[in-house]
Amino acid sequence: MTSSKPSKKSKAAKKKTAKRPAKKKAPPPAKPPPKGALKKTCKPSLAAQQTILWMLEGIRARDIVEALQVEFPKCDPQKAIEAALDHFELTAAADTDTLRGWCLEAYRELYRRMVAIADFPAAARVVDKMMQYALRYPSVPAEEEKKEEEVVDSG
Repeated sequence: MTSSKPSKKSKAAKKKTAKRPAKKKAPPPAKPPPKGALKKTCKPSLAAQQTILWMLEGIRARDIVEALQVEFPKCDPQKAIEAALDHFELTAAADTDTLRGWCLEAYRELYRRMVAIADFPAAARVVDKMMQYALRYPSVPAEEEKKEEEVVDSG
């Protein structure tokens, strides 16, 4: 006579074979493009642009130098790195209105993408950030700006 209840061994076996949710793996580190992906000529703008991208991806300086030597053998890696750093300095020197506008457009684009993929909690966080921003930096009507400029000019 067979029992309809599973034995203890089968319960233990089921526990061992039960599938666990897969752990999310960290994305692999960014690698330089394959050989020949970029032109081998010395165009500082191309080498500097690629250097900027590698810096933004968090690649170490010595790895960037090695990649530049492979992808842009006719270019001096130090000059490409200096050009990238100059770019960052110019970006940092932009006026606050330009930076504020860029940030607003970036938030708008993030919001659009989040809604498109139905990531509504993240989209709601963007809306919350924008509300905080709007309350912190209320817009000034153009008429009031002109009055303020006239007061400053006459004083």
